[in-house]
Amino acid sequence: MYSSSPTLRWNNFHDNTNAGIYLISSSSPHLDSNYVRNNVYGVYCTTSSNPKFGNGSTHGLNDISGNSSYGVFCWNNSLPILGNNSPTDGGYNNLVNIATNAFNLYTLSSGTVYAINNWWGSTTNLRIAGPGGITFSPYLSSTAGDPKPPLSKSTNTFYASISCDIPFLDQLNKANEMIAENNLEQARKICLNLVTNYPDYSVSYNALNLIKDTYPASEINSSINTYTSLFNMKGKNNLYAMAGLILADIDKENKLNRIDDVINKYKKKSIVELALFDKFVFYYFEKQDRTNALAVSKELDEMFPLSQGAVEAHRILGDKEYYNIIPKQALQNTANQTPVEYALLGNYPNPFNPTTKINYSLPQDGEVLLKVFDTLGREVATLVNGFVNSGKHDVVWDGTNYASGIYFYSITFNGKTLNKKMLLMK
Repeated sequence: MYSSSPTLRWNNFHDNTNAGIYLISSSSPHLDSNYVRNNVYGVYCTTSSNPKFGNGSTHGLNDISGNSSYGVFCWNNSLPILGNNSPTDGGYNNLVNIATNAFNLYTLSSGTVYAINNWWGSTTNLRIAGPGGITFSPYLSSTAGDPKPPLSKSTNTFYASISCDIPFLDQLNKANEMIAENNLEQARKICLNLVTNYPDYSVSYNALNLIKDTYPASEINSSINTYTSLFNMKGKNNLYAMAGLILADIDKENKLNRIDDVINKYKKKSIVELALFDKFVFYYFEKQDRTNALAVSKELDEMFPLSQGAVEAHRILGDKEYYNIIPKQALQNTANQTPVEYALLGNYPNPFNPTTKINYSLPQDGEVLLKVFDTLGREVATLVNGFVNSGKHDVVWDGTNYASGIYFYSITFNGKTLNKKMLLMK
């Protein structure tokens, strides 16, 4: 599907050498009561395709099983709703893959994937992963009509965040509910608050996607203006770069120029891979211009060799030798869940009273120094000072004995210092 969002019901998608259902360029269908079996990918979602596995308050009841690589795979700002405790409910899908190395759900997108109230098979079959957040609890203890042993989280390895680890998920749920109730202005306020004040959190990518749903079709110019403002915000944050790609999809008359704006502004950044893939998709599908599509594919090969975008472009072009290649990102995230970047991920809650949790990630082991300062630059606390293993970490600061106001925290690792601010409100 390309830029289309129908309802797919009572179908059997099986035995495909690529994907059973392939969604590209903002294709966000409702899927319910389908069999998606024995494909390489069950459901493949890319370029802001956000399918709902279910329709409104209807359960999904899709059987996504036996697929050799991934049951559901999402990247490039695709954030499907496989199940959610809200009016966008869905859920009640079977996501079980029997292959040893297969993943039931894998996300390379930066936001949060909803996957509540699903059956994942036995503990040895449950595999979900990716650098983005995945909220999957509560989950079903058996499939409908076919009782299974209860699922035990403690006996299996999970690679992604669960509900309690995803800050502001309640705010995102509230925005979803308000959109379902047609309370669009309030939903927009919640989303804009997340996007502008908490750009480092995964739910902010979901909120960025939702903003366009808070504008009626008659207000498309207002939607374009909002995304333009977000793209032009100070600081080269991936979230605001993604706003540029969503803008390109909304402002269809200027799509190519909008994509090029992202490429030019974020030169040599990882987000350019997604922008180039969007450009490839534009030429190949919308313009049916294979010559320019090939040229963009070559750019992807040169700048991001064996990346998800580069490999997928070759697959779309029909290069069969790429069908069995595992892209570099998937290899990295499957073999080693260590973050690939050094980052200060923000603090939550913020504002806070009296404690807050500061999150950071390290690409390798090393000495870390993390301190808190007041607005005059005086050190008020040292939270970390010593050797820390690679991975994602958090540390709590207790502001009980400090006055209300703005504070700054800084982390130093391998000679590089990062800084952020937080607000203590008593």
